[in-house]
Parts: sequence; structure tokens; C-alpha cells
Amino acid sequence: MALEEHVKLNADAAMRLRMEDRERDRIEEIIKHSAAIKEGRAIGREEGREAEKIEIARNLKAEGMPATLIQKVTGLSDADLKRL
Repeated sequence: MALEEHVKLNADAAMRLRMEDRERDRIEEIIKHSAAIKEGRAIGREEGREAEKIEIARNLKAEGMPATLIQKVTGLSDADLKRL
């Protein structure tokens, strides 16, 4: 009887360890996914800021503002302004 209980307890312990390993792996995947989402949002915000700068530069250029002033206001390069 004692041997059977020992075998059962060991099996339960091994099962618990496997479950803990799976849970740890699952948590690590969630953390990686969360980090990827944050990185994607940061990239999207940066792209949005750049697009807004370009739109502002286009509008200022259309109003006849000098390129040097547009560069100061938007932070865009001379090459960026020439592409507009």
C-alpha cells in the first residue's frame, strides 16, 4: 500500500511540475506578445508623427512659407521638403 501511494504522489508531483512548466511557458508567451504590441504601438505613433510633420510641411509650403522656416517648424530635412 505504501508503495502505491508513493508512486501516486510521485506521479502527481511530476504532473504538477509539467503543469507549472506549461504555465510558465504560457506566461512567457503572454509577456512576449505584450512587448510586441507595445513596440508596434510605439512604431505606429512615430509613423503618425512623421506623417503629421509632412502634412504640416505641405500646408506651409502651399501657403508660401520659406523652406528654411518649414524645416525649423517641422524638423524635416531639406531632402524631405524637396520630395513634397
